[in-house]
Amino acid sequence: MTADVKKRGRSIAQRLIYGLGATLTIMTCASAFGQWLVSNQVEALRQSYRQSQQLNANISDMLAGMIDQEAGERGFIITHDEAFLKTYYKGREKFYVAETQARQLLLTLAAETNEDLIPELNAVEDSAKAWYTHVQTAEMEPIWRKDYPKAVDQVRSRVGKNLFQRFRDDISKLEKRHSRLVRKLEALNLSRQLAIDSLSFGIVLTSGIFGALIALDLVRDLKDSLGALEETARSLSAGDISARVPEMLVARNNELALFAGTFNAMAEQLGTQTAQLLERDILNELRALDAILVEEVEIAPLCERLLEKICELTEMELGALFLMQQDRPFLQCSRNLNSIESLESLLSAAIYTCTPITLSAPDTEGIALKTATGEIKPQTLSVWPLISNLELVAVLFVGGSINLRPQARYLLESISSQIAVALLNSSSVQMIADARFRLEATNKELERQRRQIELQNQDLLEADRQKNRFLASMSHELRTPLNAIIGFSQLLLRNQSIQGLPQVLFQLERIYQNGKIQLRLVNDILDLAKIKAGKADLQYATVNIKHFIYEVLDSLDSLAAQKSLKVRVQVDPALQSIETDPQHLRTILTNLLSNAFKYTASGEVAVWVSLTTLQTCEFRVRDTGPGIPLDQQSQVFDEFRRLEGAATRQAGGTGLGLAICKRLTNLLGGQISLESVLGQGSTFTVRLPTVSPRTLQALGADQNVKVLFIEADLQVQQRVATYLSERPYHLLFAPDSIEGIQIARKEHPNAIVLDPNSPNAETAKVRSELLNNSETAIIPLLLQSLRDEGSSLALNISLEEALHTENSMTDDCDTPSPRLQ
Repeated sequence: MTADVKKRGRSIAQRLIYGLGATLTIMTCASAFGQWLVSNQVEALRQSYRQSQQLNANISDMLAGMIDQEAGERGFIITHDEAFLKTYYKGREKFYVAETQARQLLLTLAAETNEDLIPELNAVEDSAKAWYTHVQTAEMEPIWRKDYPKAVDQVRSRVGKNLFQRFRDDISKLEKRHSRLVRKLEALNLSRQLAIDSLSFGIVLTSGIFGALIALDLVRDLKDSLGALEETARSLSAGDISARVPEMLVARNNELALFAGTFNAMAEQLGTQTAQLLERDILNELRALDAILVEEVEIAPLCERLLEKICELTEMELGALFLMQQDRPFLQCSRNLNSIESLESLLSAAIYTCTPITLSAPDTEGIALKTATGEIKPQTLSVWPLISNLELVAVLFVGGSINLRPQARYLLESISSQIAVALLNSSSVQMIADARFRLEATNKELERQRRQIELQNQDLLEADRQKNRFLASMSHELRTPLNAIIGFSQLLLRNQSIQGLPQVLFQLERIYQNGKIQLRLVNDILDLAKIKAGKADLQYATVNIKHFIYEVLDSLDSLAAQKSLKVRVQVDPALQSIETDPQHLRTILTNLLSNAFKYTASGEVAVWVSLTTLQTCEFRVRDTGPGIPLDQQSQVFDEFRRLEGAATRQAGGTGLGLAICKRLTNLLGGQISLESVLGQGSTFTVRLPTVSPRTLQALGADQNVKVLFIEADLQVQQRVATYLSERPYHLLFAPDSIEGIQIARKEHPNAIVLDPNSPNAETAKVRSELLNNSETAIIPLLLQSLRDEGSSLALNISLEEALHTENSMTDDCDTPSPRLQ
């Protein structure tokens, strides 16, 4: 150890010697460096001067070369003696040699001085070239052609003189710029010399400062070490057994660091013994608190017992426990406190900083707390925030007539987070119990409302069904009086005895026309009600398409003749006939064609019939009318919906024709769609199967897979049909739940698809109606979104699973397939 002490004792002297040697070394190096810079600067100054002199000589050579060229050129023109041309060409060569050397010197000087004289040199070169070009073309060229008078005239003209004077002006500018450059070089060299002198002075000054800093560092080192030892000793004597000399002072290579290490080792041993005794006492106290945390679950008794035990263990007479609610403290329980007004500022500070605050005398002077026995002035006030997972759960306050012992402080530090977790768990249990009670009450209310809504839906469904049945059964009673009115008014119009009475004829004509309008309205309403009521029976027969189309057009010939509209018909030769209900097909085509004639003022109406697949055909009715706006196209098939516009107001109508077309098309197992461009016309397309379901079933089971979609949006229907066009499905579409249930009962589809996100979705009604009917209870119902552009894959997968499940269940065990939801 003695050798170690000597070694460490020598370190301070070594540092002094090393510092002095480093200072002298820096000063020596600085002096050598300054001398080197001075010599280099002198050489740079000489080099710059030589370059300036050379550049000045080059400028003079350029001017002399141009003067030689001018003298040789004029002598040759005047005497026609070619001996003058030697002077001319030598002068030109002299010019370009001097110009090349000058350009190289200017590039070198530009890199050093940031002064670019190349533009002035380029101007001199350009003016020299301009003069040379003029001499060659205007003065010497006539000499070569023996046209001496013209050459003399050119010499007498001032063009050449002006060009040569321009050269003189440009080279004069170059000389002036060069003179400024020389002055700048002189100034630059002077500034460099000053900078070198300043640098040398700065290096010397820095060396002196460096030596002073070394001395100050030694003084600071000694002062810090001695001060740290003094502070640590004072803390240990005050009872802080964790006080130590900082490790960075112990790591220093001197005798004070050795003493500090020995001092820390002694303090460490003392602290270990004290901590063992303290830990034994704390563990006993923690066991008592843990017992309370385990035994109590409810928040109120837990807080009461915790506060009582903490006051007992810390030997504090006063205590309070505040729970945080909505970022504000609320008093949960207290001990020997009648008022907490004096604690509000202390509580706010602890909550804001989330750190414990302890005040001891004399800091507690002026603070009085109201107790059951009167006001007392405590010696200690301590507030402890209880935090769990960075969340402030509660705030604990203790106070008493004695100072808070270190053991009590350590106890509060150890148990604070555990108490916070216990309080948080207890609050959570209470909240869960309250939430469960409220949830049960809410569930009961929701169940009651669900049952009420289900009963209301059943009543509405039954009322709608009764309404449709009533309208369907009243068809004869409603049509007979109207037919009588129309018939008698038609007979009166034909009566010869009143042909001379124009007023009577006019009134009879109004009765007749209004009767027809009223009959058409009643027919549309009754047809729609009949379809909804399920009384629109399907009578399949073989229909010759071409003859059938012309029959329908013959019945509407008067509408086309009134407007002189051209009618075109094109039937696919491969499509001779189809199996369908002729009456329903006639109604569909009649409504579509009558609309086309009604809304087309001029142009044509075209009908195309084509075979799209082996079992599907397509009817297209196109007109050249005003067209339908894009934002109204999704509404054309709605019931009693008439689009806005002058053409609609003039044509009139009930708004049921297209709705009947859609329902009849869906009833026949097809789809109807619309394509329209505003101002160009509209095209209605009806896709129907070419064979009846019975024939399709005879062709094979794989081609008779029916899928019913309950969806009112036409665009969604078209997208679904496009998605599944390559699949061997027979697609059925229903615009609402009533018609969907009706089609399901008649067609017995293999699956029913309903979009729960549809604005018109009646999921509960459809499910209840299907489950309550023995014929449809076994049909899988798919609740599948159809409005996403990317839902085609999910739809295909769902259908495949549903159809596969249904087939396997039916073939293997003859039991109904599970409903997919």
